[in-house]
Amino acid sequence: MGFLNGVLLLGALAFVVPLIIHLLNRSKFQTVEWGAMHLLDHLELQNSRRFQWQAWLLLLLRCLIPLVLALCMARPIWNWWMTSGVGGAATTVFVLDDSFSMQTKSNAPNDAPATLFERSLQQAQQVIDGVGGRAAKSLITSGASATSVTDGTSYDPRPLERQLQRLQPAARSSNPAAALQLAIETAATTQDPHRQILVWSDFQKSDWENVPAATWESIRERLRQLPVPASIHFFPQRAEPTANVSLWIDSETTELALIGEPLEMRAVVANRSVTQVTGLPLRVMLNEREIAIKRVDLAPRAEQQVSFLITVEEPGDHVVRAVIDDSSGVTGDDQDELAVEAVSPIRVLLVESRNDLPLLKLETGFLQIALQSTARDDDLPRGFVVERVTADRLNPAILERHDVAVFANVTRINDNVARSVAEQVAKGLTLLVFGGDQLDRDWYDRQWGSGATRRILPFRYGEPIDAAAATIDAATIDPNAAKAWRVAAPPYADPALSLFNNPQQGRLDQVSVKRWHRFPADDSTSAWDVGAVPILTLDNKTPLLAKLKVDQGVVYQWSIAANDAWSDLPIRPVYFPLLQRLILFSRSDVQVRDLAAVKQEARFEPLTDSELEGLAVKLGAEVHNDAESFLAADSQRQTGWEVWRWVLLGVLVILFGELLIEKRITRGAT
Repeated sequence: MGFLNGVLLLGALAFVVPLIIHLLNRSKFQTVEWGAMHLLDHLELQNSRRFQWQAWLLLLLRCLIPLVLALCMARPIWNWWMTSGVGGAATTVFVLDDSFSMQTKSNAPNDAPATLFERSLQQAQQVIDGVGGRAAKSLITSGASATSVTDGTSYDPRPLERQLQRLQPAARSSNPAAALQLAIETAATTQDPHRQILVWSDFQKSDWENVPAATWESIRERLRQLPVPASIHFFPQRAEPTANVSLWIDSETTELALIGEPLEMRAVVANRSVTQVTGLPLRVMLNEREIAIKRVDLAPRAEQQVSFLITVEEPGDHVVRAVIDDSSGVTGDDQDELAVEAVSPIRVLLVESRNDLPLLKLETGFLQIALQSTARDDDLPRGFVVERVTADRLNPAILERHDVAVFANVTRINDNVARSVAEQVAKGLTLLVFGGDQLDRDWYDRQWGSGATRRILPFRYGEPIDAAAATIDAATIDPNAAKAWRVAAPPYADPALSLFNNPQQGRLDQVSVKRWHRFPADDSTSAWDVGAVPILTLDNKTPLLAKLKVDQGVVYQWSIAANDAWSDLPIRPVYFPLLQRLILFSRSDVQVRDLAAVKQEARFEPLTDSELEGLAVKLGAEVHNDAESFLAADSQRQTGWEVWRWVLLGVLVILFGELLIEKRITRGAT
């Protein structure tokens, strides 16, 4: 028990007033004897005891009135939990959602901040003012991967206020789980007897529902493991329906392009509203120079893909930016950028067993046509500079002049040259090896496989097998088996193949294969142990294309031939972009883009009230509609519940009892 106005307890000394009055009144009584007094002796004896205890009770009540009234004016508080560490100073960690969905207009009254983010900043400032300097404070943003904005915690509110003024909702997604984990780590470093984590967010389903249940349980367990468990408080921000239009470039990775070669890019424009959009301008810029503008018409709740070609003439890093002029207040999703690295012409060496046949009869014929499919009018080098050489003429000097070497059904080469190939791969050469009936499979295994000093082949070439024998481990051939197998459908995990996850960019899964090499692991060392990865398979899970990173170089091993004898891949339009991306992505590093987060963040589908309550129960959190309700609860935690109203009620009860007893005594006296 404590008191907010303890000095007023001195008013309790007023209890001596009724006591003095009582003593003074007793001294005024006089005993008068009269003749018939003896007739009342028995009544006096009978009532004296009753009058005596009633008088003492009346005196007690009259003394209690000033005592209890002083207690009421001192504003007593009930804070029995203070000894457990729950009361007192509190470390307060502010977690603010700075994703661009927070730019949505608020549904608050007209005099309130216009956007969800502005309202969050206002409420956060109210909490800062309310807790004052008695709490250590820290600020974390939940956008992207979650970031600690302030350097640790501080009792001084000014650093936190300065950071709040600088924040803008610019992140393309929110990561609430990472933000809460970071907040718990921050709270655990302080010495205050209480910790609390305050979360402002629009609680988008795409951000909160995608968190695994095991992650929430881990967060709850970490909260319990703190010396004093931290409390979590949600401040949901509700928005008006918005007529937002969003845009993103449909690419899962940063792009690589050849100088002078056209690169097709696709932007997706999505109408999130229930009204039609007409003539929406979409601008495309290369290094901040506008290169195209298109007008887009969108039906309600519809998406449209817009393609455009860009050509980069200078090597190095470039930025392609697509922008729409959206009139809604949500601007964070109105543009998207894509990094593009332009690569100088790549020198490709095609190695074949013979060159005395027509082009399409040669193993390298389709490769040469695919890699030289474009031409320039200015006679400058194409994206790929192709040279052909027969296996018997290949030497280290020729290898050193090239960036890529392709072996197409080559039986074998000189052993010294084979060792030189392995050395060049380690230095950065990209090697593509195609199968075929002429392969000396044992030689490949000795020189580049498990028997080699430097292993560069992902798998050992096995016997060729026809599609009719596609039950790879079966001893017999099924006469009803298919004559060809298709390439497995997307998604494809390798960055070089991510383009084909979109069917409009090319259908690898329509390629049919009727003959291929098995890729068994050798007996001494499993191919998986050396980092070999099958990046393309058939429907029956058979590896079609394997990849192995060797120091600075990359090796692609095909289980099929390079011509159309074993598959129809070389005669399909997808063949050239496939070869181009395999070579390009082996020559440079690429970055993965979180495209899914960009799409989901723009949908504006917050958790419903019931879903939010369920989440709060799961995390043991409290939900507050505004800062005032939180500060009221925090004040009670800090100081306790004020119980003066109940004490005042006690005063009224005592007054009523005093009046009742006084009337009873007076009536009895008459």
